[in-house]
Amino acid sequence: MDLIFHGPLGMELSLNKSTGVARVKAAEQDSPAQLVVGRALTAIEGVPVGEIRDKKSWLAVVAMLQAPERPLSLTFEAPAVSPEEPVQPVQRARAELDALAASAKAAAEQAEAEATAVASAPAPARGRQAVNRAGVRFGPRSRSPSPELTCSQCGSRGSRADGFFNGTHGYRGLFCSEDCKAKSLGRSDLERASTRRAPAASSSRRRRSRSRSPRRRRESSPPGRVVAAEKAEATAAESVPAPTRGRQAFKPGVRFGPRSRSPSPELTCAQCGRTGTRVDGFKSMGTRAVCSEACKAACKAESVARSKPSGRGLRPPSPPGLGERPTRRHLVAAAEAAPAPQPPVESEPAGAPRPPSDAEIYDMVLAREKARIVKDYAAADRLRAEMATAGLSVVYRDETGREGREAKKCGALTWSTVDGRTGPPALSTAEIESRLRAWLHARDVDQNPSRATDLLADCKARGIGTSASIWFTAQASGPLPSLVREASVGRGPSDEYIRERLFARFQAIQVRDLNRADGILDELQRAGVRIEFVGEGYSRVATWRTPDGRSGPRPPDDGTIFDMVLQREKARIHSDFRTGDRIACELNASGVFIENRDAAGRQDLSGGAHT
Repeated sequence: MDLIFHGPLGMELSLNKSTGVARVKAAEQDSPAQLVVGRALTAIEGVPVGEIRDKKSWLAVVAMLQAPERPLSLTFEAPAVSPEEPVQPVQRARAELDALAASAKAAAEQAEAEATAVASAPAPARGRQAVNRAGVRFGPRSRSPSPELTCSQCGSRGSRADGFFNGTHGYRGLFCSEDCKAKSLGRSDLERASTRRAPAASSSRRRRSRSRSPRRRRESSPPGRVVAAEKAEATAAESVPAPTRGRQAFKPGVRFGPRSRSPSPELTCAQCGRTGTRVDGFKSMGTRAVCSEACKAACKAESVARSKPSGRGLRPPSPPGLGERPTRRHLVAAAEAAPAPQPPVESEPAGAPRPPSDAEIYDMVLAREKARIVKDYAAADRLRAEMATAGLSVVYRDETGREGREAKKCGALTWSTVDGRTGPPALSTAEIESRLRAWLHARDVDQNPSRATDLLADCKARGIGTSASIWFTAQASGPLPSLVREASVGRGPSDEYIRERLFARFQAIQVRDLNRADGILDELQRAGVRIEFVGEGYSRVATWRTPDGRSGPRPPDDGTIFDMVLQREKARIHSDFRTGDRIACELNASGVFIENRDAAGRQDLSGGAHT
């Protein structure tokens, strides 16, 4: 069975050491390897895997699977089917389908029986409905049908489901609609409502007028009072609204309730003179009416312009006195008296910044790398801002070509400009090794930190990155060069060179620069020097052997060792630990290892006896 992977494999392999077969142990949910869990891997890109008997073969298979090339074709063994029962999966599937059909049929029959039982059962009441002491019923209602009702206004028949309702607050009877309810309001009800709006008469007058009929009151009243009463009755009759959909009540001087069906009055726009009603979108604006939002805004602008003073005859405010704080009027007057801003002379926008040349870019990058090496991060950030302003961007990449925080420390530098240029220019392998060899010689042999810093900054500015034992650029990579030139066959480096490299290694261990220590060790091994260690930890003594038969180190005589130990102890007493550590590194490189032990023979770094 062949599978093609276009992305991550998402599977876990297990190796059977007895058979040498790699099988898929587990797979992620979205991986195609879900189909082949438990099967053996037989081929990769058409190449048979074969039996895996040693660790080297297994690592080779893993490397082929982790290669970034995609798509990747993998072949797995086919599923095993028993020859005695070739149709067993088909029979199993049919049995499962029959079981599902039987369970579905039983569920349908049970649901039908329950529905029949519910339909044949009487509708039970939701609960008992009780009556409290006030004669009000409470509790759940029964499901009995609603009785037939008759409208008190039009005589139509129906039930509450058809919209029948009881009239309340003066509307006596049952009604089928709001229209019938409004029509039931008689003349007497309207007069009663209108009289509620009139001011109440005094108690004496109200008491005296009860014994008189309206005719007797008109006859006995003066003519002026009769005319006034007739006018009041006519006004009350005219003020009675037309029947509405619902009840409209009256309060003293205030109407509330549903609006009447009287037509809306005609309005005239105060801005454009257009006529219409509120149905056409007219709105009130104080005592005026407007037809749209535009006319409303224009009216507001005119009102503001009319309310703003013309400014004639106004005297500007006097300037504030000595020690007084200027007010808002002073600030407004100063702003109005200031001349209007003039347009700039150059109306055309300024062009984009022109990127620097390659030589200028090299100088800027070199200065920034020097600042980073000496940990002057303020100057480095300032130079980075200047490069960004000039349209130059800098990126650091590690030996795999990826960006990251670790790549910024010792990664290879690459730059690009807004006009499409990239750099730095590619260097040949000979040029790279020559520059690196000069830097290593200044750092390890000459012990010249300033020159080593300049050479390292030059290498970084030219896009050369370094790690423990290799160099790399954006185009190539290789091992760090050795300070020993190509030696003749059968001869290794000199004794003094080996001692200097071991001394540099022990110094790197003192400052916990283990990557540099391992790099020096790899450099000696590439030069043909075989290193062996005596003791424990990183402070153990190193013994070496060259291809031409030389071995070392050769320890100095006892007098020299005594003098060096004496100088080290004097430096430690005066708290000059740097000098003490340097002397200890020289002793280690010469094959002398110092330990401090107490009276019991245990190691004591504080004040034990020297051995």
